[in-house]
Amino acid sequence: MLRLVVTHGNEEQVFAVPEGEAKLGSAPENDLVVRAPGISRRHALVRRLPEGIEVVDLGSKNGLVVGGQRVASAILTPGEWLQIGTAWLGVEEISASEESLALMIHSPSRRAAHPSFTTATLGSPEDLASRGPADAALALAYRIVETGAGLPKARADLLAEIRDTLGAEVLASFERTRGGKLLIWEATGEFLPEDTALLASLAADAHVSDPERVVLTWQGRLLLAGRGAWLLGAKFPEESLAREGWRKDLLRFLAHQLFLPVRNLDDVNSSEASRVLALAKGNKKKAALLLGVSRGTLYKLLTRRSVPKR
Repeated sequence: MLRLVVTHGNEEQVFAVPEGEAKLGSAPENDLVVRAPGISRRHALVRRLPEGIEVVDLGSKNGLVVGGQRVASAILTPGEWLQIGTAWLGVEEISASEESLALMIHSPSRRAAHPSFTTATLGSPEDLASRGPADAALALAYRIVETGAGLPKARADLLAEIRDTLGAEVLASFERTRGGKLLIWEATGEFLPEDTALLASLAADAHVSDPERVVLTWQGRLLLAGRGAWLLGAKFPEESLAREGWRKDLLRFLAHQLFLPVRNLDDVNSSEASRVLALAKGNKKKAALLLGVSRGTLYKLLTRRSVPKR
């Protein structure tokens, strides 16, 4: 199974290989949106061929570069890369577990489909947990989708389980302040001061205006994934562990689930509304913004759902 990987600086994005054709560029209307210096609004066309993934220049300013030479098109197979602006585009082969994690990231609302998908293709969550570490990570992800990620500052046991599943030394959730500092919300283990400073630097580099996008960055033994102002950081015993695909995929998934604002009002129940209020630190204006409703509607939701008004 193949997927597309885009790296620029310390940041990495992953995309499913399109079934037909997909447009890649910096403009939001593209199928594959990549914002990095040197990438045009409509940069390239990506399509699957029997021999690999073809990338065709769409008349972009900086074009496609392979081996230092500008080309009109290229066919990528695993291990091969081409340059687009300041970013690099490649193809990597992934396991069925990694593909399932990616599916859960991109289709978070399909909760009912996930258990049947697991049973039909990979086995039950219990079976997965008894296999290799990537399968155990997928089993944990399925359970979080089904039972929820819990309230911030009230899920120490879950964070410890996530840390152990990742094989990390330290795991912590952060909030990035307007001044660029990282405030630790929850932690299992302890980051060194130099680690925290590096994580803050990575968080600043990874800042994007789109709160729906999960951003993943890395440096040495550190991985950082987040949505908007909320981030999840992990430190591993060895740098090679931080580079493994399934660990990065699990951290992306967790950043999506632990910090996922509710957008569908039909799905708002007392626990979900409480979680959003907790993310907003009791700030009703911020909570309403995360929910995508007015403060008046939020008040009605809190009254109807009997959620504590913080």
